[in-house]
Amino acid sequence: MAKSPVRIARSDGDLRRASLAVNYESNMMGTTLFLMIERYVDLDSSPREHAISNSLLHAFLIATRNLCHFLYCHKPRPTDIIAEDFFDHPSDWRRVRPKLPEEFEGGSFVDRISKRLAHLTWERASGTKPTWGAFRIAWELGKALEAFVGHANHVRLSDETVEDVAALRRVMDGLIEQYGSVEEIETVPPSKLFHEEDFWSNPHVVADG
Repeated sequence: MAKSPVRIARSDGDLRRASLAVNYESNMMGTTLFLMIERYVDLDSSPREHAISNSLLHAFLIATRNLCHFLYCHKPRPTDIIAEDFFDHPSDWRRVRPKLPEEFEGGSFVDRISKRLAHLTWERASGTKPTWGAFRIAWELGKALEAFVGHANHVRLSDETVEDVAALRRVMDGLIEQYGSVEEIETVPPSKLFHEEDFWSNPHVVADG
């Protein structure tokens, strides 16, 4: 059985700079989610509205793919930034991180996004369209980010990362308070976009308002 490659130990300064990249993905996940809810579209919306909605969904899924790989890495490359890099021992993070739902584990979520969004694949052309459950994805990854910030040495994190992850959780909690629960928010009209069979509707070329 092949051993995993040894990770390079990074300095606290390098890790602080790396945490800014993590913070960017976290902010993109939260911002695009809230904009998608705010800009809810349906099948009767204009091509321009669908184009904007598709763009937001693309950005959201890429950000969540990157965060899932960071927090729950599966076969990381030597150049990947992963959460374990911020701990003295990789097992320290694996011990405290929240358990993700089964469909997120073993790299399956990252692989699904790669096949259906990051690359043109035959899986993407098969005619089946996934149900993303966008709020649930953000909720689960938001909990993991909170655990990461709570257990990593803050000398290795930028102040912005600590502050923005806390702000993300407050806003997510506000949505839960508004809608009642993770399960209930997935059934309200703004979430239907992520469950419509053909939400990947071709927006066509948008030339005017």
